[in-house]
Amino acid sequence: MNRTEHSAKKRTANRGVFAPLANLLRSKGTRAPSRHPRLLALVATALLASLVLGVSLATAATPPTQTINPATEVAYATAHVSGAVNPNSSGVAFPVYFEYKEPSAGSWGFTFAGEVSEAEATGSSPIPFSVELTGLKAGTQYEVRLTTVFEGERFSPEPNPKFTTKPVAAPTVAIAPVAAITGTTAQFAGEINPNAPEGAPTSAAVEAGFRVSWHFQCTPACPGLNGELAADNAGHEVTAEATDLTPGISYSVSLIAENAAGPDAAVTAGPEAFATPAVAPVIASTSASGVSATAAYLNAQINPGGASTSYRFEYVTDEQFNTGGFAAASTTPETALGSGNADLHAFAQITGLTPQTTYHYRVLATNSVEAVIGPQREMTTGTIPNGGPDACPNALLRAESNSTALPDCRAYEQVSPSDKEGGFVNEELTFIPPGGDSAYFQSPQAFAGEPTNYLFFNMYGATRTVDGWQTAPLNPAQGSGDGDPTQSPPAFEAKAFASEDPLQPFIDTTFDLNPSDQDGNRIDVYRPGPAGSFAWSSRPEVSPKTTPTASFYAGSSPSGNTVLWQATSPLAANDTHQFGEELYATSGTHSELVGLLPGNVIPKCGAMLGDGIDSEEANRTDGQNANGGETRNTVSPDASQIIFESPDAGASEAFEFGLGEPSLDPSCEVPRQVYVRLDGTHTVEVSASQRTVPDPAGEQPSYYLGASLDGTRIFFVSAQELTNDDTTHSLELYEYNTGSGALTRVSSGDSGGAEGNVDGVLAISHSGERIYFAAHGQPLAPGAVEGEESVYLYENGQTSLVSAVPDALNVGDVSVPKLSFADPVRSGPGFRVTDTTSDGRVLTFLSAADLTGQNLTGQRELYRFDAVSSSLTCVSCDPNTAEPTGDAAVPVSGSNSRPQVNLMDEGGSRVIFQTTSALVPTDVNRATDVYEWEQPGTGTCVSGGTGYSAALGGCQYLITDGVSSFGSVLAGVSADAVNVFFTSWARLSPSDTDSSRDLYDARVGGGFARSPQTVGCEGESCQGPLASTAAPQSPASAAFRGPLNHRRRHHHRHHHRHQAQRNLGGQR
Repeated sequence: MNRTEHSAKKRTANRGVFAPLANLLRSKGTRAPSRHPRLLALVATALLASLVLGVSLATAATPPTQTINPATEVAYATAHVSGAVNPNSSGVAFPVYFEYKEPSAGSWGFTFAGEVSEAEATGSSPIPFSVELTGLKAGTQYEVRLTTVFEGERFSPEPNPKFTTKPVAAPTVAIAPVAAITGTTAQFAGEINPNAPEGAPTSAAVEAGFRVSWHFQCTPACPGLNGELAADNAGHEVTAEATDLTPGISYSVSLIAENAAGPDAAVTAGPEAFATPAVAPVIASTSASGVSATAAYLNAQINPGGASTSYRFEYVTDEQFNTGGFAAASTTPETALGSGNADLHAFAQITGLTPQTTYHYRVLATNSVEAVIGPQREMTTGTIPNGGPDACPNALLRAESNSTALPDCRAYEQVSPSDKEGGFVNEELTFIPPGGDSAYFQSPQAFAGEPTNYLFFNMYGATRTVDGWQTAPLNPAQGSGDGDPTQSPPAFEAKAFASEDPLQPFIDTTFDLNPSDQDGNRIDVYRPGPAGSFAWSSRPEVSPKTTPTASFYAGSSPSGNTVLWQATSPLAANDTHQFGEELYATSGTHSELVGLLPGNVIPKCGAMLGDGIDSEEANRTDGQNANGGETRNTVSPDASQIIFESPDAGASEAFEFGLGEPSLDPSCEVPRQVYVRLDGTHTVEVSASQRTVPDPAGEQPSYYLGASLDGTRIFFVSAQELTNDDTTHSLELYEYNTGSGALTRVSSGDSGGAEGNVDGVLAISHSGERIYFAAHGQPLAPGAVEGEESVYLYENGQTSLVSAVPDALNVGDVSVPKLSFADPVRSGPGFRVTDTTSDGRVLTFLSAADLTGQNLTGQRELYRFDAVSSSLTCVSCDPNTAEPTGDAAVPVSGSNSRPQVNLMDEGGSRVIFQTTSALVPTDVNRATDVYEWEQPGTGTCVSGGTGYSAALGGCQYLITDGVSSFGSVLAGVSADAVNVFFTSWARLSPSDTDSSRDLYDARVGGGFARSPQTVGCEGESCQGPLASTAAPQSPASAAFRGPLNHRRRHHHRHHHRHQAQRNLGGQR
């Protein structure tokens, strides 16, 4: 199925999914709206038009008229209501329902009454409707109205009849003393008489009015102790066993009962006071972290059980353990832990260990109830690099931060702040610029000193100084109309960074951060300015902006001086587009329309930057991700050249949310093409045919795949025959030169006439002279097999084979064009898992195929190809076995528009990756850890030295601790690979004093001198004398291991995008 067919089918499938009634029900809170920023904006637009302004989004017909009768059969909690609706020969089907509320209440309840069908709507006779209202409050006045939703508009004529339900008597309630109290349980009991006017069995009306709901209410809380009693006039015993109580604290409990009179008339008995005794300490986990050749941190999570608790660690060598267990154990000092009831982090640093030695260790926790011994665990110390003493200039700093086992004189530096107040670094929402002296990250909870805590989204930038890393908050301040950010996720998201500066993010936000931004909290693009201000990057040509439409970040020039954005409604005097989104550019305070076709024609169906997100993908309502396609290098450094595609899909906001007809036009169904806007004056169609005889099959869609850094060489794919050497009607890769205007088929192979059947692009060098792509058609170079996927290198008109059957996505079926070498769960270039050096000499890519004879178990491994030597190396394979136990992986950026995560230095001599396989003996956690592959002669790697493997053509080094049970995740690598950033729950630095996930930098020559000050502590705040690895509490770990789905999560536009096969990856 081609993309045009896919779009048409999707629109047909969605039609009617969000009918007008469904829209109204969502407005009533029966279905939570998406937290996707774009969907939030569209929901707001649709509901504002339909429910507030009363504006119909489709062609109006004669609306219905309705009448309502007085309520009948009014009882304690029920009433019968009826009425009639005259469709007035409209011929349009519409829903009907009854709404009701107390006269002083602001919102209406509702009950669906039925639908007037199209056939019924052709008539002009009243159609009767009636419903039974249930769940009403006894002794209460209500008003009721008959409502229709006709062509997106609500009709509820007045007057509204009123009625009052019958009053009920209150139940009688008593509570007994609490019994059978333990440290975590207690038995509650009481007696309730419903006081109904008749005995059991009662009538339905009496049952509805006098049925009792009861619950035991504790302080502190002990929820879930509730039940119901049928209506009668006898006393009944009610009991409940409270579990999961907290040991060692005082409680009170009350018995509360209510009937149809509602919670305001509930009857309470009690409270009864009781106290739980303390219990023995509970050791939840024990681990070691920061294990070097001679030192380690020992960690435990201990619940004190409600009594004052202390702990110590014992450790012995493997030889001592086999001889006498822990009889000869060394011990750490007895340390006070506290007396709380939550898991607390216990830790101690041990030094003077013997390199390459296995140790056994355990923790002992003692309180007034019992002394508890934890399970024994093992760890193995590392080796001193190259077998000798640490000769690094920063040896002392490495020893203080447990970094002596790291290669290249690296030392751990804590990038995120020590005091995060319960927050932690989101492992996917990070950005590392090429320089390595700054970083961007997010937290679901605001850190210490942050004035506003935004639920899920708190942005920070960190900068390295001589004394350590300094963190600055980047959140915009919310205005009076922006809602409560602590209760629901605000609609803002960092999209990219000006001049690759983590302190200068472009953000999509609903916050109106400029006085001229008066669009009613629609999404706009901003970037931080001086003194806490924000520059409006999507400022329309005419201000103030009062049009209630959203503007979304699309891309920018490398410097960030020119910003590209897309808008759903015209925001310029010359913008006459009717469907989809149109493309704008802003430089300073000047904005102009750039999505213009040749002859400066304004496209009726809009345009989008590169192969980015179109309106239909962004507006999806089925929960699927829509990552869009390639947008990198679409804007030249001086912004004189902008690459875009047109037409957009053309889906209207009203159609996507079930208001009115689809509002589609046949002109939006034409094949999409690639264009380049030059000097702001004229547009050239990049994908225009240069074939002497036009393709008899007619025009086919074309999709942008990438460009050289200066934009002079543009690459795209199309199934249309565009050059004389193309007679295949298969998907082919083309290059367009903006200087000469020449169009070249890249996928023609050495013969010049082969059928490419292109699957996607892996990488493009900065100059565009080297491009790596995959295809499964006829062989394009010697060694390739027809019909099997291969990766090729195209360089200066010549095609060579990189590898046969790479299956870089591990999808198996190469007959389906995937056009994406990305994370298999989330597509789009922001999730690309390939990388290349700027000159294109070295390529890295993931594959589950056995390409070098070192992968017999089908795990994903990272391969390195050198174009000069034509060598292929598996840098993540285990040098000792061809049966790896886990997958290798590389990080993703977490955003389609955010820069790709770097993996190598500029020469490709250092490659960084993560894997669940244990490639060195000190990796014992069976979790994800970060590794470095080095070419001999780079850093500490020498042929035959520590970590060297002839089979791998280099050295493998463990960068993270390899011990923390929750593992570590690669966050980014500086351009020279001097800085390797990763997130970890482990305490790897003495500055790390909490139990949250942090961002670390394993920096060549790094480390900061420890402060001589000793930090004291007391009571429950005492966390030990030094920092060490922290295991996260289970709820936090479970909630935020992946993308926020929050929304993974996620909550962001990039977490609710369509996973399209067309998405490309591969450019740096």
